[in-house]
Amino acid sequence: MDINELINLSDYELAVELAKGNIDLRTLAKVRPDPVARKKVREMSRNVDLDREKREEERRWAIVKKNCELDELEAFIDDYPNSIHAAEARGMIARHEELQHWKQAKDSDDVGKLQIFINDYPRSEYVKEARSLINEIKNRARNRQFRLRELAMDIDGFQRNKLLTDEQVETGIKNAIMRRLNTNQISKDDFLSLLKEDNNLLNAHMINVLINVNVITPGDLSDIGIDDRFIYKLTRNAAPQNYDGEYRPLEKIDWSSTEVYFWGVPSSGKSCAIGAILSAAHSGNVAKSIISNNASQGYGYMNHLKDVFRPDMVISLVAGTAKTCFYEMGFTLVDNDNKKHRITLIDMAGELMQCLYKKDADEGQLTDADKTMLGTLNKVLVSNRTRSRKMHFFVIEYGVEDREGQTTQDTYLRGAMNYLRSLNIFKDDTDAIFIMITKADKAKAESAAEFRNYIQSHFKGFYKDLCQICEENEINGGRVESLAFSLGNVCFQNYCLFDPRSAEFVVKTLIDRTPAERSGFGKWFSK
Repeated sequence: MDINELINLSDYELAVELAKGNIDLRTLAKVRPDPVARKKVREMSRNVDLDREKREEERRWAIVKKNCELDELEAFIDDYPNSIHAAEARGMIARHEELQHWKQAKDSDDVGKLQIFINDYPRSEYVKEARSLINEIKNRARNRQFRLRELAMDIDGFQRNKLLTDEQVETGIKNAIMRRLNTNQISKDDFLSLLKEDNNLLNAHMINVLINVNVITPGDLSDIGIDDRFIYKLTRNAAPQNYDGEYRPLEKIDWSSTEVYFWGVPSSGKSCAIGAILSAAHSGNVAKSIISNNASQGYGYMNHLKDVFRPDMVISLVAGTAKTCFYEMGFTLVDNDNKKHRITLIDMAGELMQCLYKKDADEGQLTDADKTMLGTLNKVLVSNRTRSRKMHFFVIEYGVEDREGQTTQDTYLRGAMNYLRSLNIFKDDTDAIFIMITKADKAKAESAAEFRNYIQSHFKGFYKDLCQICEENEINGGRVESLAFSLGNVCFQNYCLFDPRSAEFVVKTLIDRTPAERSGFGKWFSK
């Protein structure tokens, strides 16, 4: 005991400590500086019944040992630090702490906490059970991840099945989720973790369907970190922005300009990328100004796309290009040196790539829609082909290459490429071929190395096909250029907090890579 504790003891308690030899006369002098008081304590110590103290210690120990309560054991050690039972009491305290730690680790159902227990108490009788629990938790986690992955694949399959009606897609997805919840294959928290991991697992309509049947609530979405601005859009049922203007079939490109063609399978993000590029071209951040060609067949569609994308706002994205539709969108970009770059963007329905694959593989009967798309393609790039310079962007959606039971993007792209090569559309007047990786924000690391590795891992054959075309046709020194593209933060597949940086880079690329009109002559020169 320290001096302060001794001062608070009664004279008798001090006498007991003096009799036991726990304090000496020098310490007693500090505690009782008054000589009379000190003498009284010394006289009392001579008459202390140490046997009675021993009996009191034994009585206390019997009670403490029986109750085995942590606070009582600690109090006994404090009161009798030199007791013959002190070592046993300390051992009981250690076992008590071990048991408490074990209960906490066991109840936590947490692999990390169980492993810490094993590391801290390697000789514990509970180590075997702890290791067994770790294996059980890991097996449950694996099974849970398998069921969640299976659900995600089912959802994706329904969303991409073009043979189903919207009602069949909705019913299929809802039943897939409800069946797993009702049979306890997954919990609500499991499902929310899936939405947290991928905010675009379901479109806005399906999220609202699940809210209406009380599977989830808007509050749940907020709790998993989804921006309230997206939730506000959701609760207002803001739908994708469809173009409802009149469509005029495209026969040829009538405007002398650099023609930039965008190729991609359905849902690749191609039309949204074009809309973002048009918005960036109009923003004044890259080009000094833009002059739209109102004679373009897709003039109305062009205005619709560029008006959708407004920076730093949550917007409703555009729906994909309507099946069989080709849009020609011409404009002149004036760069910061006042040079004019005449450009035409051509957006083609994603189903065209599937049609080209089908044609190349001789897989199935061509539909009337297929024949219409092939007819337009042949008119624009073969029979009515212009002598203007050309660029081609092949759009790849990041992260869908591992969908099981589906024809992959790589298969569609390579099949389509074989057919396009047979048409000789790349010879003579093609300046560049690009691979554009859309939805690049889904990548774990948004770096050039990441996207190079991604192409090499999943689209190596297609990439080499393009390189071969570049070499055969002397395009850009035999090189294929790659661009990672992101719209910004996309949520529920239909809403986006638009970030124009990727689109601005593409606009700058178009300015850098397209010929400028000769000053005073109004004529074009080729590279």
